[in-house]
Amino acid sequence: MLDLAVCDDDIAVLNMISSELWRQFERLGQKTSITCYHLGRELWKGFCSGKRFDAMFLDINMQDIDGIELARRIRGRDREGLIVFISNREEFVFKSFVANPFRFIRKSTFKSESGQLAEDIVKECRREPESGIILNTRGSSVKLNPNEIIYIECNDKILHIVTETRNLNLEFKLNEIERLLDNHGFIKTHKSYLVNYRFIFSIEKADVVLDSGDRIPVSKHRIADVKKEFRSLTI
Repeated sequence: MLDLAVCDDDIAVLNMISSELWRQFERLGQKTSITCYHLGRELWKGFCSGKRFDAMFLDINMQDIDGIELARRIRGRDREGLIVFISNREEFVFKSFVANPFRFIRKSTFKSESGQLAEDIVKECRREPESGIILNTRGSSVKLNPNEIIYIECNDKILHIVTETRNLNLEFKLNEIERLLDNHGFIKTHKSYLVNYRFIFSIEKADVVLDSGDRIPVSKHRIADVKKEFRSLTI
């Protein structure tokens, strides 16, 4: 059973999205529970009371709470639930990155894209938990969960690995750990840095700002590629 939430202050759109999701997940044989919210604050209230969802479908331009602000609050308590923004306001695409969205879909194309979206959500929710990577260094082995690594800095052949729970300094090659982390959502912002896209708050001219407020440098010749990679991972 997948628990889903749909939030949009336009009742007609709310009903369209929930009906289409129900139809697509039923087609896949996936049982779902869909809770509809007409107001962002009602979804937030439910979330604060302990309610959790496997995926949340949010409008951006809502009357009470901006969808991006709502998603940012949710991300402060839950990094696992999938967030899908459904809006015709494409100018909000980059601003939405603060919530690490699973997808950004236009309302005008939602019906045509809902089938693939449902398939991708089922696939993501059924994905086996991250088994981790193993770093063998100087006779010892260290196991790390890629999803918990915030960023990695290489300084004179020593890797400074910052995670959600601890920091490590290991003698290991940056290009080797980059290979191990391939397809795990890491972006090389600079010759000495790898950054987990899940923790990126914004991308500026000379650096990447993390959720924590820390800044990671971005090479001038890499800025366009960094933005492109980040966009491909979140949309």
